[in-house]
Amino acid sequence: MVEFSDENAEHFANNNKEILQYAYCKVNKIIQVENICPQPLTTEYDFATISGNGYLKKALNRSTAMVLACQNISKAFGTEVVLENISFHVNEYEKCAIVGINGAGKSTLLKIIAGELSADSGQVSVAKEKTLGYLSQQQNLDPSNTIYDEVMSVKAGVLAMEVNLRRIEASMKEASEAELKELYDRYDRMNHEFEEQNGYAVRSEITGVLKGLGFAEADFSLPVATLSGGQKTRVALSKLLLAHPDIIM
Repeated sequence: MVEFSDENAEHFANNNKEILQYAYCKVNKIIQVENICPQPLTTEYDFATISGNGYLKKALNRSTAMVLACQNISKAFGTEVVLENISFHVNEYEKCAIVGINGAGKSTLLKIIAGELSADSGQVSVAKEKTLGYLSQQQNLDPSNTIYDEVMSVKAGVLAMEVNLRRIEASMKEASEAELKELYDRYDRMNHEFEEQNGYAVRSEITGVLKGLGFAEADFSLPVATLSGGQKTRVALSKLLLAHPDIIM
């Protein structure tokens, strides 16, 4: 799920492959957060309109499991009503774009879905056992890290598991026969989990994602503090993709 300003909607629809090359996805649903609805961008896409009264219209409907639903979401800042009775849902495998003019409430809606901001009323529902990842406009990166180390931090749990496996291997060399069975059992359980989390390929996975987002290997050692805003966004997106959430916003 991505947000786009209304004035860029036509360009967004016609060039979605280029615009979303870093997310590896194709948009098939447009969510409009203003009362005034533009013309359908192309018949190739599902087109959804959310008006101020919460009405949802879809040109095409695919029968798949729902992974995210917003029901009657409203939000005001003081006397300014930003969102009012917004309702829509997203099915599994759908790629959606939230479209509206600047100040329409696109970022506010995403923050409410991500749990970073509370709604005044309404409910956000995420399907059971589905995880959600949000690429914020303000990246929380450690400026002292290199690009590679910053992205690697997402896999801290997997790397800690790898260290523990090596420790168990070392302990086996000096263990008594009585201790070996317990060590083998621990190693087997941990190694299974390590494999489940793609531990043996984690470094190649990180390299692949970084290269896929336009970084050369020579860039991996660059300090985050020296990066441009666009480069920092790509680093943050790398971390998000490597976390493998079910829903990416």
